[in-house]
Amino acid sequence: MNSSKRLIIILVLLATGALFLQELVTSYQELEHKKVQDKLHKTHSEALLRARAGFDVYASLVSSLKSYTRNATEFPTEIELQTYLKDLLSGINFKDSIVVSYNSPDHFFKYVITPKSIDPAGIKGLPVSSLISKKRM
Repeated sequence: MNSSKRLIIILVLLATGALFLQELVTSYQELEHKKVQDKLHKTHSEALLRARAGFDVYASLVSSLKSYTRNATEFPTEIELQTYLKDLLSGINFKDSIVVSYNSPDHFFKYVITPKSIDPAGIKGLPVSSLISKKRM
């Protein structure tokens, strides 16, 4: 009789220990899952902030170039526009690549400028329709 009571007590203790261990493992897994979700959320939020900041910088660049060309007494030359672009980008520590193109009213590339070169792709003078379908235009 004593041995069967001991066996029952040992089985109850083992079952209780197993339940406790299962609860501990489940809790640990939930904690790890929450850490992964939090890290994913943080990374996503940071990516959104960087993207929004990039859009804001781009909008400022476009606005500044538009203002420069509209307020000039005559439309600037390629060199003047490139110099302005270089000055503008150096002032904001802009590291991405940028191409500024100006199309004539009949949709031909008139200016294609990067901060380091003029018309690097050789499309100056080409019609926009040679690169983009009429539907897309």
